[in-house]
Amino acid sequence: MLIKPGAFRALTGRDELTEYLSSTGSAHHAFCKHCGVQPYGWGHIPQIGGDYASVNLACLDDLDPAELVAAPVSFKDGKANSWWNTPAETRHL
Repeated sequence: MLIKPGAFRALTGRDELTEYLSSTGSAHHAFCKHCGVQPYGWGHIPQIGGDYASVNLACLDDLDPAELVAAPVSFKDGKANSWWNTPAETRHL
């Protein structure tokens, strides 16, 4: 889920994360040092509105699996730098 950075605040666990910076420098990915899960990330991509934070909804405490399954999903073609379009192939996503 993408949100504006001002709407996101990690409450705990920052010391348990390690960060990976994308090759373009536009995206920061936080990973758990113990299990490798990526709970959130942040960055700046003009094509999607500038600054953003992304949240891995499956990492949220007390999220009912039915709510996760019912959540809307949209695909953006970042590989081709065509963020406003859905990729031609999404079966593997």
